[in-house]
Amino acid sequence: MKNWKRKTLSFGLVLSLMVGSLFGSIGGAVAAPVDDLRAKITAVYTYLLAGEETGVVATAKNRVDTIYGTDNTGYAFEDAIYTKMAAAAGADPVRQSVFNFMLKFNSFTYDKSLASIETYSNTTEFTDLVTNLKTNANVTDPVNFSDVLNFYNQVQSATMSTVQSMSSFDSLTDLISFHSGVTSAVDSLLNADPATTPSKTGIAKVFKALGITAEDLLDSKMSLIASTGTDILAADLALGNAYRRMVTPPPSTPSDPTPTPTPAATLPEQASETAKEVIADLQAKLAGLPPGDVKAEQKKAEKAVENAIKETGKTKVEVVVTDGTAKPTINNTNIVNKAKEAKVLADSLNKDLEAAGGKKAKVEVTLDLGTTTANKTEVPLDKTLLDSLANEGVSTVAVEVNGVGVTVDTSEFGSDTTLNIEKKTKEQSGDTSTTPKVSDYYNFEFTSNDNEITNFKKPVELKLPVINTDDYDTDLLSIAKIVNDRLQMYGGIFDNNSVSVKRNSFSTYVIVENKVEFNDTASVNSWAGRSIEVAAAKGIIDGRGEGVFDPSADVTRAEFAKMLVTAFSLFAPDATESFEDVEATDWFAPYVTVAVSQGIVSGRSETSFDPNASITRQEMATMAARALVVALGQDGAEDAGTALNNFSDSDNIGIAYKASVALVAEQGIINGYNGKFDPTGITTRAQAAVVIKKLIDLI
Repeated sequence: MKNWKRKTLSFGLVLSLMVGSLFGSIGGAVAAPVDDLRAKITAVYTYLLAGEETGVVATAKNRVDTIYGTDNTGYAFEDAIYTKMAAAAGADPVRQSVFNFMLKFNSFTYDKSLASIETYSNTTEFTDLVTNLKTNANVTDPVNFSDVLNFYNQVQSATMSTVQSMSSFDSLTDLISFHSGVTSAVDSLLNADPATTPSKTGIAKVFKALGITAEDLLDSKMSLIASTGTDILAADLALGNAYRRMVTPPPSTPSDPTPTPTPAATLPEQASETAKEVIADLQAKLAGLPPGDVKAEQKKAEKAVENAIKETGKTKVEVVVTDGTAKPTINNTNIVNKAKEAKVLADSLNKDLEAAGGKKAKVEVTLDLGTTTANKTEVPLDKTLLDSLANEGVSTVAVEVNGVGVTVDTSEFGSDTTLNIEKKTKEQSGDTSTTPKVSDYYNFEFTSNDNEITNFKKPVELKLPVINTDDYDTDLLSIAKIVNDRLQMYGGIFDNNSVSVKRNSFSTYVIVENKVEFNDTASVNSWAGRSIEVAAAKGIIDGRGEGVFDPSADVTRAEFAKMLVTAFSLFAPDATESFEDVEATDWFAPYVTVAVSQGIVSGRSETSFDPNASITRQEMATMAARALVVALGQDGAEDAGTALNNFSDSDNIGIAYKASVALVAEQGIINGYNGKFDPTGITTRAQAAVVIKKLIDLI
């Protein structure tokens, strides 16, 4: 069924709530006969397209049958409802019973015979559960199978006029408001006054008495979809489209009709589809790829999933310019709804991604302010919104305007905060250098209670757009901070005509092409020249004098710690160290502190770091491998034995270093030479530059 992939996730969520009684009668009969409901479901099934649509519904039924009765911890979609049931005085329902109850009534439409739900309704588990809940909710009305089934029919029936009035289900944006409409409809059923609404079901009264809300019921279905990948989502879409075919007569067509073009998929849909295809491709390739290539394919899939989640979580925000400052009008409800969409997609894609050995992506929500002519932008980030997003599983919030981006952790601030972004001229920035600039100057500032926030608990990511890449070497681009009228390089990653870097404080920044020339690298240019250029351009490796790199000189422990911390933009604002040979005024002190606190390197003892000692190649490999784990979440080598066997001197690698050497060797970060690794050989500055270049290529 090709077209369901082009539909939106939002439609899948909404429809899956409604699908159970797309077939039920509008109105308030106390109990719809099972035979009548069965006939209506069967009628809709006749409108399913043979092949993929009928297949995905059958797959969903099999999936539900498999889950039924299993340990709920693997799915846990009944969490919120169980918690409220258990909180009722004396209720104490059996969790597995609640799990089975929610599963069956969220998915009974995948079996047109209704045999599965009827069988379940006759179990003592079901009757004991509803009796227990009815008693503890102090409800006297009947609460039985017909009553529960009728409630779920009413939920769907209450929204049918909206479904039938929609011209299509292809727009994610159009369905956000509809999501709220579904919640409102269910709220009306739960909150209806029994005195004036004789059709109010007993189970609705139970839910109301136990504090179970429309959001709880909606989240239950959303969590079920997320925990089962695309199986249930596909079935809901198939049944929804079948229902629309049944109730919507086909339009009259001319004798020689012109084919109607298929609407273009929206960007979130395209990104989601791409992610699914990349994951499927990865799963197909896994068996035949060597470990190093597997890592590369997994990284590709991880990026695709990350992009799909980001696009789904993006909300366009209206901006009004007042007195030269652009100010957005932020609707918290819309943004939280977007977050829910992104979270469900993330759960679904991450489940498949992790099954293929990839690392799951975090959920990010973006406030897209578009473009504005104002040089100043002021964005309020209230604590209530950030807390709500965190509760929905959102890790970070991004603000984008004119291509400039700021991404902050949802837990960063303890009170309402304002983000200020100001575009400046070179003169305003204070920059007096002649280094070529490839972006505008931007000053960033967070304020709270009229006070500037100068340092962050977690790194904040900055993204600056490149004005023109045609005349510049993008590998040599670096984000620079204006410090005392000079440029201080912080590196960054170039992607999609912008450069991003993580910072733990704010100031004025600009992108520069930082060509650093050395006159003593001819002997290593063939294998290390480009790496030296890039590492120096990004401020990761410094020269040892004007035009001097000293490529054959040893690398010290302090120097390599600085290289790794800078390359990966690592921070540890609360970290301290107490080595007697590291003074607070030493240039390397902050880098050693971060590297030690992050577990990238250890001291020689509790009181000694030995900063000026040269590092061996196996020590360098170990520090690099630990940085990969800390910064990129890498696991160990897929096949350590094979990776180490590539070196004829692998037996000489220290036991404590072998796992790390295997990881960086498998990743192609360290290749050795003449078939040897030379574990105790001293690392040169040229070798370190090559390793650093390969590491940042993985970011």
